[in-house]
Amino acid sequence: MYEYRRLTPKQQVEIVQQKLVRGFSPHSPPSYRYSDLAIRSERHYYTMLNYIHYNSVKHQWSKSSYDWSCSSVHWYLDNQGRQWLQDAWMRYPIRDYGKEWDDF
Repeated sequence: MYEYRRLTPKQQVEIVQQKLVRGFSPHSPPSYRYSDLAIRSERHYYTMLNYIHYNSVKHQWSKSSYDWSCSSVHWYLDNQGRQWLQDAWMRYPIRDYGKEWDDF
């Protein structure tokens, strides 16, 4: 891999232009693609929260979100309660993850 600081200004401009054409952010490392992660609605927020909490189960790192010690589900459990988490899970299922988030 190249060392960006050692490139000429012209070479730097060429690399940035190549990144933009391929969909990268101009300042991102080559391995990262640009992604819009702005929360668009209340439904988007809670569905994303459920998706994050379910991630350890999806990847088979744990049998339950509650079993994963690094999960933020523990903070929500302590601060919001189990019933709040269950209600959020039922109201904002991850099966709809990504669907119609741009609809305001």
